[in-house]
Amino acid sequence: MEKICPKCEIEYGSFFANYCSECGSELVPLPHCNWCKNEISPHVKYCDGCGRERAEVINTFPPLNIFQKIISYIKKRGMK
Repeated sequence: MEKICPKCEIEYGSFFANYCSECGSELVPLPHCNWCKNEISPHVKYCDGCGRERAEVINTFPPLNIFQKIISYIKKRGMK
């Protein structure tokens, strides 16, 4: 899992990095595409996993299939 500095937008591939070496800010995980779950850099316009626009996949979610809808319904009702 890559991390990124929220201020400098520098990406860190090291698992052990927790703070930005430029500004000292705490690093955060890269956002994931809501469609294909691929990590998305802030410097790209399109997801390289599914080809959708970055703004579209960060702010929207794919439609639920029928099984996900059923599971969601059951969880909301507290059924097992």
